Formats: sequence, structure tokens, C-alpha cells
Amino acid sequence: MSRTARPFTATASAGRFVLALAALATLVVVAGCSTTGVTVERGSGSSSPIGSPSGAIPDPAAPGWAGLLARVPDFATTGATSATVTMVDLRKAREHVGLDPTDVRLGGKIGDLLRLQANPLPSTWAAIEPKKWQEKLGFLPYTADRAYEIDMPGTSSLTILEGAFDATRITETVRGSGALGSNPATVSHGGTTYLQAPGEELKVSADARKTGIDHLGRPLRMHVSPTVIVVATTDAGMRAAIDARAGIGAASSRPAAATVAKALDEVGALAAVSSSSNESFDRGPSGSAQGTTTVVRSGATADSTFVGTRLDGATAGAFLVALKATPGDAEEAANNLRTLVETGEALATGQPWREQLTPIAIDTDGPLVRATFNAKIPNVLVQSMFKRENITDL
Repeated sequence: MSRTARPFTATASAGRFVLALAALATLVVVAGCSTTGVTVERGSGSSSPIGSPSGAIPDPAAPGWAGLLARVPDFATTGATSATVTMVDLRKAREHVGLDPTDVRLGGKIGDLLRLQANPLPSTWAAIEPKKWQEKLGFLPYTADRAYEIDMPGTSSLTILEGAFDATRITETVRGSGALGSNPATVSHGGTTYLQAPGEELKVSADARKTGIDHLGRPLRMHVSPTVIVVATTDAGMRAAIDARAGIGAASSRPAAATVAKALDEVGALAAVSSSSNESFDRGPSGSAQGTTTVVRSGATADSTFVGTRLDGATAGAFLVALKATPGDAEEAANNLRTLVETGEALATGQPWREQLTPIAIDTDGPLVRATFNAKIPNVLVQSMFKRENITDL
């Protein structure tokens, strides 16, 4: 991924990421930008579903990650200094661990879910317990089947949840609980409506933090339909989500994104994370750190790198997918990755990678690098990405 234009490769700081995991929190859609060309009505007392039925976002049926990326905005984040892209198949995760999504206590499964990197989204709702989800939002963290988030700390976030939702109940709960503040406006874009919390976009409010759902107290936008929930920090982000659902500006319209989406399906990704702040550690004058000199990078930095967890039947493991500039760069990176796993060590701990990962397959397809692993800790590569480890430095 280029350092100036950051196509679908993103990350929040490791500390904030860990905080979000520890808090059991998050699940709707957050987005970002300006406010033009929309119809706004404030003071509506209607409890009908937001954008439903006549204003519901279309939901074209398409399976897999390639299908999802045909329905969500592109995750290219040009100019962002830090951004995290997260995609999670929550339905597969809860089936794998045996979670009843209606269980407010999460059945004691939260540890198993987090090891799968199946943390609930949006990550900006980092302090809300499941019971509060029910009280303020009208649904629980693992109600959704799939989640997609682009989070750019300090600027904006976008999270999209797909599944089967009781849109009427959620809308009534959100209006009545003050989750979006008092008297949110009803805004229309392209025939689809959403609620807009009062207040200046992205402005932090201590008072709103106490009563609302955003961890910074920012005024959110929220669309609810029977198949999709979107929450956004800006109107532009919400409009982008609505447009993508209608086939305008979807991620898969960019060939590079479509290539990576296909690879995610091929490796059986359950959760996928990408980070635009994945700078490698300073290896010092000798070019080594913690005793290892092996690096994976070859040629220009990968256009995008996704790591995450995968399921192969009942077995959870890890994967890495990276899109390099050329087939030659990809082949060299794959060879370096094999060597690193066989003989190299983690930069932060000095622990040999062979003690953490067992390769199933490491191969290339043109400029694409694909790797699947058995792993003692399924989300080890996600942890490594946020630690800026050598193994994710492609």
C-alpha cells in the first residue's frame, strides 16, 4: 500500500483497539463528512422504521466478502494518517462458539469471540455493555450477521451492519432512549431516510457522552431498515453508505479491492483487519531487531494488507492477504514470508514464529500473496499488525 494513498488498509492505535476489545462493546455503523443536498425534518414523532419500508436501503443478494464489498463504500483512505478497516462475519463466529445472540450475558463466550477477532462493531461504542445496547438501541451486540467498519480516529468512522433487524423496535428505542440526543432530525438522501443527532458534526460533547452512545459524545447519524443498520459521524459518510448500497461508489468497483475481496473468500476469512499505520519497527544500524534479520517486504509497500482469522470446518486459524505492485514482488514476499515463519522471530518478543504459526499454504496469484496458517491464537496476525511486527510488514 502506498504511504500517500492508503487503499483499504487501516488501523486505530493498538491501545485503543485493545480497549475496545476489553469493553465488550460495539455494533452499528459510523461514517463521516459534510451536509449538502439533503432534506432535513426535525421534530418528527414518528416511530416507523428509519428509511423503511419505502425508504429502505436496497439489499442486493450477493454472498461472501466479494458480495459485501459490492454493497459498502470503498475503504481507500487517501491522506489518512491512521485508519482501521474491519470486516467480521458475526454469524459464523457465533455459530462456531455456540453463542445465542439474544443472550444479554453473551453466554460466557466473549473470550472465544475475541480470539476469533469477532469483536462487536462499531468500535467507537467502546464502553457500552450488552444490557445498555438493549436499553438504548433495542438490539444486542451479536444480533448482526456481518459488520464492516472504517474508523479514522480523530476524524470519522463508518460501520455497516447487515442482518435481520426489528426496525420498528430499534427506531422506537433509539428515539425514546436519547441515544441520538433529544429531538433528532429526519434527513433524506436519495429516497432513503436516517436520523441526525443535533449538534455540530464531529464535535465532542461531555454531556452527550453521558447520555448518548458515542464514546466521545459526538452527534451521530443512524439509518435502520430490516436488513441494514448504519451509524455515521457525518452526513457525507452516511450518504456514501446509502449510495454504495445503490451501486454507486462501492468498494468492489475498484479492481484492487475486488481482487482482495476474492482472496478473502478463497482463504475462508472470518474476520479481516487492515491498518494504514503499519510502519515497521526501527531495525537499527545492523538491520536487525531481537536477533532476527529476516523481513517480508519486497519492492514497494503492498497496496493493501489484510490479516485475520479463518475457519476450516471446526478449526480456527489465521491468514494473510497482500496485494503487491508486481508478480515478482509478490513471489519474493511469499518466499520471505516462508523463511520468516521457518527461521525468524517476532520483533517485539523474540519468540520464533514457528512456535506461533504453522503454514498450511503460502502462494501467489499474480501480484497477490495468500497465506493460511494453523495458529495457537487465531488472531495472532491481527495482534501483530497493531504491534507493527515484521510478519505483517509487506
